[in-house]
Amino acid sequence: MGGERLEKLLPAIFDSTKSQNPLEREGFMTVFQYLPEAYGAAFAPHLPAVVPVVLAGLADEVAAVREIALLASQEIVLRFVTSQKELLLPPLVIGMTSLSWFLFSARLRPFE
Repeated sequence: MGGERLEKLLPAIFDSTKSQNPLEREGFMTVFQYLPEAYGAAFAPHLPAVVPVVLAGLADEVAAVREIALLASQEIVLRFVTSQKELLLPPLVIGMTSLSWFLFSARLRPFE
């Protein structure tokens, strides 16, 4: 799948991560775990749009969606933290100051 095709598909993938169906949300969140590896540096321009979607998945009410969002976020950070800081950090900072981030971190507190 080429970069142009990915650009056309991303809006539909984003919408599917907000589906009422938790299995659909989980399935489409999984895409973000593998796209960074599949596209490598060509995926970097999509980080400002993808990172907020993945962070929102961390606050999902369904544990399976949160787990896959965590795996996707780890893959994204590990792959781009050194090469694409300028694209990666702004959406991470914004996402971490949002209400959904506070909900996610509150769910982790019982495990501390």
